[in-house]
Amino acid sequence: MTKREIIMAASKKSGIPQVVIQQCIAPVFESILDALSEEKKVTIRSFGTFYVKETKERIGRNPQTGEDIIVEPKKVIKFRATAQTEKQNR
Repeated sequence: MTKREIIMAASKKSGIPQVVIQQCIAPVFESILDALSEEKKVTIRSFGTFYVKETKERIGRNPQTGEDIIVEPKKVIKFRATAQTEKQNR
């Protein structure tokens, strides 16, 4: 689902115009990205947690030549969904 599809679905469910939804969620997404760029966790109750994880250096393989190469460590954004319980679904 794209950001545009989220806006359209939220507009349809709430009856709020798409432009208003866009103006409301844009700062939310920006705030999430700002926090992640500072390597902070972002937890949204009953939804999940976004966090930054650093991968380790590893040995990879060039698929064209078969040569071993060193893949440098990097930081990636991860998401862990909240476990849904029967109570939360009601």
